[in-house]
Amino acid sequence: MRAEVHNSCLFIIPLALVRLQLLLPRLQVSDMVATLSLAGSSYLAPFLQLKEQIQHEAAAAQDNVRFLACLERPCQALSKASPLEIPGLLPQILDCIRMIWSLSRCYNTPARISGLLRRLSNEVINRCCAALRLGDVFSGDVMGPMEALQQSMAAGV
Repeated sequence: MRAEVHNSCLFIIPLALVRLQLLLPRLQVSDMVATLSLAGSSYLAPFLQLKEQIQHEAAAAQDNVRFLACLERPCQALSKASPLEIPGLLPQILDCIRMIWSLSRCYNTPARISGLLRRLSNEVINRCCAALRLGDVFSGDVMGPMEALQQSMAAGV
């Protein structure tokens, strides 16, 4: 759920599919299909199948971007949050995931939603781990790490 991963996954792949989708109706593609058809080419059926698959996947990618965009701001906030701030951010993120589950045509599969929830829980764990400084423990300051552990436990509730 880190911003870099989030941005690359959300926008690069769908943009490439959209560009491909925009190229398909062009005259050169239509001419190529007509030529393959006239020649009785065995490549025509696989090409048309691939064309249809590209159009379907591009539409799915656009739908995914539209729904996953609601996670961008709260996940960016989560990536910078302390364990104390995490419980306040989770309801908004979980509401977005619930909306995706309910309304998305393409992203509402159990595998994809559980993947989102897994990345969310991993980010909560990463944020809590980042708050714990082992150097403090080894230098004798146990109060700071104990407080960070208490906040981390509260973040997981």
